Amino acid sequence: SKKHLVILAEGAIEKFHRNRRALTDHNISEALQLETIKKVGMVGRSSSLLNTAKNIIKFSKSDLPVILLGETGTGKELAAKAIHENSSRSRKKFLTVNCSAFKSDSGLLESELFGHEKGSFTGAIHKKIGILEEANGGTVFLDEVHHLGLEAQAKILRAIQEKKIRRIGQNEEIPVNFRLISASKPNIRKLCEQNKFLPDLYFRISTLDISICPLRERIEDITSLIFHFKKRIEERDGVIKEISEAAIDKLKGYCWPGNVRELQNF
Repeated sequence: SKKHLVILAEGAIEKFHRNRRALTDHNISEALQLETIKKVGMVGRSSSLLNTAKNIIKFSKSDLPVILLGETGTGKELAAKAIHENSSRSRKKFLTVNCSAFKSDSGLLESELFGHEKGSFTGAIHKKIGILEEANGGTVFLDEVHHLGLEAQAKILRAIQEKKIRRIGQNEEIPVNFRLISASKPNIRKLCEQNKFLPDLYFRISTLDISICPLRERIEDITSLIFHFKKRIEERDGVIKEISEAAIDKLKGYCWPGNVRELQNF
C-alpha cells in the first residue's frame, strides 16, 4: 500500500542519514588520531602507534623520568625528542648520550656526563662542562642505557637523587636541573635480576614508561612509512621513485628485524 511505501522510504532515508553521520564521525575520529601521531613526528596509523603518541603527549606534561622500551630502530630517539619538544623545557637544550659508545670506558663516560677540570687526568688539557651540567633547564636522553657499567650507574643514580654533580678533579658540587629520558631494549628488567643493572636506578629512570612496538607487529604502518620515505628521497634527490602495489605487499610480508630504520635504509 501507499502508506507502507512511505514508511519504508522514511526508514531508508533515516538509515542513510544515520550511516552518513556515523561515517562523518568515523572520519573525524580518524583524522584526529592521525593528527595526534603527526604531532609527535611519527608516521603510521596503527592503534599501537596511536597509543605511543598519546603517551608521549601525556608524559611530556610531567617532569618525571621516562624510559622508552623497544627494539633497535623502532624510533626511541624520535620519541624522546617529541617528549622534549612538547614539554615546558622545549626552549632549552636536548642532549643525547649514546651509552653503548662508552661501555668499555667508564672514565670517558663520566667525563662526558659530569665534565672535568683542566689537568684532572692525562689528556685533560682544558676544562670540560659535562652534559648533565650543560643541559641546565633542558632534557638529557640516555640512549642504550642498559650498556652502562655498574660504577657509572651508581654515579648517575646519585646525580638523579641529589640533583648535584661533581666534575672529575673538583671537590665542589654543582646543582643540576634536567629532565631525564632513557631508552633501552625490553629486557632491562631481566638485567636487574642478573645483577647487571642496579634495581634502584631502574626504578628511578622508569617512573613513566613507553613501549614502542616492533614494525612486524604494526604492519599497517608500513605503507605510510614507504610513501613518507619515498617523498623525502624525491625531495632530496630531485627524482621520482615508482613503487608498485606488488612491491608494497612484498615489503609488508618481510619481518624487518631492524624495524623502521631498516625500512628507511632499504
